[in-house]
Amino acid sequence: MKSPAAIAAAAIAGAAAICAAPAAAPAQDAAPADVIAAGEPVVDLLYRYEHVDQEGLDETARAHTARARLGYRTGELHNLSALLEFESSMHIGGDRFNDTINGKTRYPTVADPEHTAMNRAWLNLSAIPGTDIRAGRHLIKYDNLRFVGNAGWRQNEQTFDGVRVIHRGIPGLVANYAWITRANRIFGKDHPQGEHENDSHLFNLRYEGLEFGALTAYAYLLDMKERAARSSATFGALFRGAADMGGGAKLLYSAEAATQSPRADNPGDYTVNYFLVEPGFSMGGLTVKGTMEYLEGEGAGARFLTPLASLHGRQGWADVFAGTGGAPPDGMRDLYATVSYKASGTGILDGAALTAVYHDFAATNGGARYGSELDLVASMPILDGVKASLKFARYRDDEYGAPDRTKFWASLGYVY
Repeated sequence: MKSPAAIAAAAIAGAAAICAAPAAAPAQDAAPADVIAAGEPVVDLLYRYEHVDQEGLDETARAHTARARLGYRTGELHNLSALLEFESSMHIGGDRFNDTINGKTRYPTVADPEHTAMNRAWLNLSAIPGTDIRAGRHLIKYDNLRFVGNAGWRQNEQTFDGVRVIHRGIPGLVANYAWITRANRIFGKDHPQGEHENDSHLFNLRYEGLEFGALTAYAYLLDMKERAARSSATFGALFRGAADMGGGAKLLYSAEAATQSPRADNPGDYTVNYFLVEPGFSMGGLTVKGTMEYLEGEGAGARFLTPLASLHGRQGWADVFAGTGGAPPDGMRDLYATVSYKASGTGILDGAALTAVYHDFAATNGGARYGSELDLVASMPILDGVKASLKFARYRDDEYGAPDRTKFWASLGYVY
């Protein structure tokens, strides 16, 4: 499988003829030193304490972890720009937790192994008006991250090797295509599941010119070379929008539907469906939503999967169901309510945010109750670019068979 650098070189070489064409004078006349000076640094620092108390384990996890992402994005020269970013995460004060590779299985899992690697490295070609062709290693985040995301909650985020094309040449329309050759997962290269070889194609087309919202159509064609049972073809559509009700109030609405079937070397023979309905209301800093998310399951080999998603926060922050990669064998019906408030114009509390979520989980096949979960988070900007947060999750099992657990996080981050 080609490396990110090899992919980037091949893509840029193939576009050399386009680059050779005359272009706007300011960009073409720039000297290499000016290109560097016109760029900007990337700085993302985070300290987090995670506490996990899990039924069935004698020890309690107490994880102090820190992460640094440092990089630089250049300006343009001959329609080319570049980004290089490194990421390093470390443990502070010993490993009193199972980081997935340290063998400390008497502790609950906190999936933040120590890790140092190139996080992003890409070349971007913008010779075609309204179009970016980006090759190398990068983040891909589509829509609500249910199908494709960066799993950004963990200290080592998920990135993808391959080529992306983003076209914005038609008013109101954003067309995305990505060819993925590898998924670099949150566990890092030292974990057996730290990398997934792919030959996958992602299509995402969003139209924002409608009066009451944005309509997205997508096709995600996954060929996961080392995990054939997770190769699939998913076709779906998402509509999201808001309607002004007067007096500062808005009606919020989202609806999504998708169908999935086996692809490539997946030996299965099935069709499963996905639905999401999310009405809501907002006024001032207050937002209230009710959500029903439905992922069909007809057995271990026939269930709706989203292996490239940001899974933290899907079906609860306690991550009880994150290991399923989507739906458990008998499916998932997640019915939940969200209430959030963000302060604005309130002096020292300006920007402070509070969110509470309550989940009720059940199977779609057979109707077993999986349990319930309460999630709470509070965040507060302290200085420019600095934010502190406290987060809590408590899962209680019913008929799923997973251990009860309580999680607490405290974090302090800086982003430039």
